[in-house]
Amino acid sequence: LMANEIEREQWSGAVGAVWVRRQEDLDLLLASVTDLLMERAELGQGKRVLDLGCGAGDSTLAAARAVGPEGRVTGVDAAAQLLELGRSRAAAAGLGNIDWHQGDAQTE
Repeated sequence: LMANEIEREQWSGAVGAVWVRRQEDLDLLLASVTDLLMERAELGQGKRVLDLGCGAGDSTLAAARAVGPEGRVTGVDAAAQLLELGRSRAAAAGLGNIDWHQGDAQTE
């Protein structure tokens, strides 16, 4: 197997499952990074955003709020289970301006 195939299998299996279970803890752990990223990105209403390696979508959701309903965010991650969690979080938050895509940013 090529390196990315191994990574994809791990993230689609046990590693991804841990991130799904620990999503709230990981969001808290990474909150200062997400806050700084949103500040530096200077996102405004109507902008388009690509979030590579979006995981369960914390930064994707933040970007979707920042760009508003006129903007669009695309979240890309290799782990299907993290994307599914991101989709459900977006739906619960009423955010319909996000497209979720399963893929490997390194090879696609």
